[in-house]
Amino acid sequence: MHKPFVLLALIGVLCGCASSSIHYSGVITANDDPRSRDVPTRKVALKDHVVIVTHFAWAEAERTGGLHAVRWNWYEGETLIAERAKTLDFGRTPSRFSRSLPASDLGIGHYRVEVMVDGTRVDEQSFDVVAY
Repeated sequence: MHKPFVLLALIGVLCGCASSSIHYSGVITANDDPRSRDVPTRKVALKDHVVIVTHFAWAEAERTGGLHAVRWNWYEGETLIAERAKTLDFGRTPSRFSRSLPASDLGIGHYRVEVMVDGTRVDEQSFDVVAY
């Protein structure tokens, strides 16, 4: 009678362990062409796009990553100026996802972006939008 409950609890623990094994790293780039290399930068020209690229991987190559709620919080100083959210299928490891905004929408200044996955901050990048 208690076996189904124990099995469900064990599945919950295993799922929690699997999701915590995902490792993230991020970069700011000015090119949002998914076929191009991610060239890290901290200065983005006003005429370009600010692209937040998050790379992720996990050890269990045979396991798919599943669906995750991803959110990008864009800040100028401590002021939240833009929010974007999307549910993404992480597919197979290694992989990446990205989000971009035209630098002209932000204007010249210093900014940062938080990347949240399922409510947990996995990356934070700072950058400057410059005139050239």
